[in-house]
Amino acid sequence: MLLKKERKMNSQISMNRRSFLKFSGFLTTGFVLGISSDISASESQTTNFSPNLFLNITKEKTIEIICHRSEMGQGTRTAIVSLVAEELEVSLEQVTIIQAKGDKKYGDQNTDGSRSIRYNWDRLRKLGASAKQMFIVAASQYFSCKESELYCDNAIVYFSLKSKKVSYFDLLDLVALVKVPKDVKLKGDKDFKILGKSQLLKDVPDMISGKTIYGMDVEVEGMLYASLLRCPSPHGTLVSFDASLSKKQKGVISVFEIKTVKQPINVDASICVIANSTYACFKATKEIKAKWNYKSHQKISTDSFREDLEKALKNPSKTYVDKGKKSKKIVKNTLVRKYFTPFQAHAPMEPLVAVADVKSDSCIIWAPTQDPQRLRKSVAAVLKISIDSVEVNVTFLGGGFGRKSQPDFGIEAVLASQKMKKPVKLVWQREDDIRHCFYHTSALQEISVNLDDEGLPVSWHHKSVFPTIMTVFIAGSSTPASWEIGMGASNLPYDIEQIKVSTSKIANPLKIGWKRAVCNIFHSFAINCFMDELASQSKIDPFDYRLKLLDKTKTIAEYENKRLIEVIKQLRSFSEWDKKVKLNKKIGFACHGSFSSYVASTVEVEGDSLDNLKIKNIHIVIDLGYFVNPDTVKAQMEGSAIFAMSLALYGKIDLEEGAVVQSNFHDFMMVRHNESPNIYVDIINSKQSPGGCGEPGVPAVVPAIINAIYKATGVRHLELPLKA
Repeated sequence: MLLKKERKMNSQISMNRRSFLKFSGFLTTGFVLGISSDISASESQTTNFSPNLFLNITKEKTIEIICHRSEMGQGTRTAIVSLVAEELEVSLEQVTIIQAKGDKKYGDQNTDGSRSIRYNWDRLRKLGASAKQMFIVAASQYFSCKESELYCDNAIVYFSLKSKKVSYFDLLDLVALVKVPKDVKLKGDKDFKILGKSQLLKDVPDMISGKTIYGMDVEVEGMLYASLLRCPSPHGTLVSFDASLSKKQKGVISVFEIKTVKQPINVDASICVIANSTYACFKATKEIKAKWNYKSHQKISTDSFREDLEKALKNPSKTYVDKGKKSKKIVKNTLVRKYFTPFQAHAPMEPLVAVADVKSDSCIIWAPTQDPQRLRKSVAAVLKISIDSVEVNVTFLGGGFGRKSQPDFGIEAVLASQKMKKPVKLVWQREDDIRHCFYHTSALQEISVNLDDEGLPVSWHHKSVFPTIMTVFIAGSSTPASWEIGMGASNLPYDIEQIKVSTSKIANPLKIGWKRAVCNIFHSFAINCFMDELASQSKIDPFDYRLKLLDKTKTIAEYENKRLIEVIKQLRSFSEWDKKVKLNKKIGFACHGSFSSYVASTVEVEGDSLDNLKIKNIHIVIDLGYFVNPDTVKAQMEGSAIFAMSLALYGKIDLEEGAVVQSNFHDFMMVRHNESPNIYVDIINSKQSPGGCGEPGVPAVVPAIINAIYKATGVRHLELPLKA
């Protein structure tokens, strides 16, 4: 059992199923619930109100709302329950958040792709509205009045004509007899009390006081500790090992091999040390003498992979977009540029960790996972047990950025526990985290255009070559998927007569995963830097240049140009662009649409070389449609700005003899406190469906930094990072 604050993250709603029937399909087909009509008054005396999977109102006067997504600092837990609370007409102060375990009954629980709110905006609001309507029906019976004479506020139903009121809790017996409505009316935004308003995140007080349970905090009675020595290459195997010195270390209990588990679980070959403390584990792993076989990959280096990218760029293409005809306009100029971005690690502040307790026919796991359903499915597959016998408890995450959606670290804990027949807490060292990541892919891109006499492109050919994320799921995948190219390349918003977007095959030297904003990062970097150079050559302001190419009537994929245009124009005013240009400020601009949101950014720098460069001010404007909390939106944009600075200035992973060179923050560097600029965020008051928030800021800020540095130094940088 958990020894620390078990209730905070691992309690579950205990729903009475005698009266209420779950409808498993509502998660994908809309709001549909079944309710039995054979409940008696005597039965209802002890029945809580649990009309759906996400809500439980108890006789003890608690309102519990399930959060089925993972919290890693982005405010998801508060945001998810806000959707239900708004329509239920209860305050956030009245709500207790219950973290969902991994279970398909909740629908998609994978917390990545900036989808938590945009996929649940209507769905969870309908759940709250339905429950509220049921209380109104119950209250109309209680007061013997019409439903239209009642309204709800703060878990109380008011009968305005008689100045009477009754709480939800006092209606529990009556509401248990009410049928769930088939259709409900949602509130208009003018009536919102929670959504769109500044709210303190419910978890902040516990975070500040240290009460929240992160993966590293989990302790289980009788728990052992584990650490792994991994093969330097993800493609290697273990030949032999000598652990005689390790076993002599104080506290060491056992040392054994963990074998490779292939796609889609992706556990690498390793040697596991079991001890009575993490310190003993870490110390003992350093004493192991291991022989690995990865000869086929020992010739791979950063330089050799760059050569492979260059060859792939020249190889036959797979075309994803080929539209328009050759322009009849006279071509006055042609411009061709290549852009390179390296591999990147995620490096969340909390390294990977998981606790597993494996029994003969069951398993309980606690982990800071972004995808508990995938982890649950993987555990069942590895142990060859029923998925119903696997329980995945989701802790808070000390950062994730996509890395913790992979199941490998949880499976390692499971395999260690299975071997020891005891609960095991497996902890990754920072060096493991950097050297054995699912890396953000490296890309080489070439953009070539023909220009008319005004300096505007009449043709556009963008070839983007990079190892695909699909290798996570399918061994041997070598061609990027259409959705990867669709992150900024094939959905180019600009009105150009002839557009071609293509890619080529390339082998993968590392494990590839998704990192915050994914392929949008390098596609936006190339396109925005290229656009800035075209504008400069044409002596057209970069804002005006973009606007000349944006047809406000067009929608590319799901992206409406008119919304991007509004964001660009608002940024021009918000950042005081024209004023700063006249004052010869060194300022760059970029814009990008991703995850159903639209972002534009300016970056102002000081200095005339990379050695004395200082980023002073960053302005960001975002249109993400409806949103839950403006403070959270601003925080995500501020975090995106810092994240983008680290990518642009420092972040890279190098290869030498098939292994990753970097190991910790001394050589995989990030922006430090003294480098942080002023960050200003403006949110468009949009009435559109919700877009993403956690990721869309990054792709716009990276090229804005590069374009500002050009203004300061006169040098166009075509490769990242700038300083590492």
